Amino acid sequence: MEIRDTQDLTKPPAVLLLDAAGTLIQPGEPVGLTYSRLAGAHGIELDPVAAGAAFAAVWRRWPPPRRTAPLPAPDDDRDWWRSLVAEVFAEAGASPGDWRRRFQGCFEELFEWFGQGAAWRLFADAAEALDRWRHGPRLLVVSNFDRRLRRVLAGLGVADRFEQVILSSEVGACKPDPEVFEAALRAVGAQAADCLHVGDDPQRDVAGAIAAGLRVYRVQRPGSDLVRLADWLERTAHRG
Repeated sequence: MEIRDTQDLTKPPAVLLLDAAGTLIQPGEPVGLTYSRLAGAHGIELDPVAAGAAFAAVWRRWPPPRRTAPLPAPDDDRDWWRSLVAEVFAEAGASPGDWRRRFQGCFEELFEWFGQGAAWRLFADAAEALDRWRHGPRLLVVSNFDRRLRRVLAGLGVADRFEQVILSSEVGACKPDPEVFEAALRAVGAQAADCLHVGDDPQRDVAGAIAAGLRVYRVQRPGSDLVRLADWLERTAHRG
């Protein structure tokens, strides 16, 4: 069930499963600008506006990494990202014509950059909500990110806020596959009825969580953000 009003919460959840990118964190600068800047350092010309539009288009249509559950992804999704980024460069009209010869070094730098806290920032409402949740409920991250996310969260100074970080590359399945959510429940010994998933994507987060038997709160800023959720949870706790 998607939670649309505090009355839908008959009792406060004991565990929050939190999506990462788009829910807790966002890139520190537009993705197209980062791609263009680092591409230029490798002799590749890439228009930042075209790169941003291409990334959004490719991200929407790109198939998820190959499912390997119960085994983790063999390369932590690096090859998947390499193919996706190369498609972005091609769609954005990268030049000169031999840009692919220089692409590998550029990709490695991009991959490393987005694995650092400096490349990201917390949403303001996420920072406030995390502060308010220091003493409960239990917090987990459930993300389609790879192992770099742990370094990102540490760099942002919030890694210690989460009991565990459940990653699709380690589970071997990506949201909306219910296996990702079920892995999170197993990790903390919780029942779906005691949890609330929080995410921004209507398919990966909302549909995926509902398929796993979870209630879900969809983040749609500015109206439905994490501060509003924190308010709801406090009112629900008082009502109980």
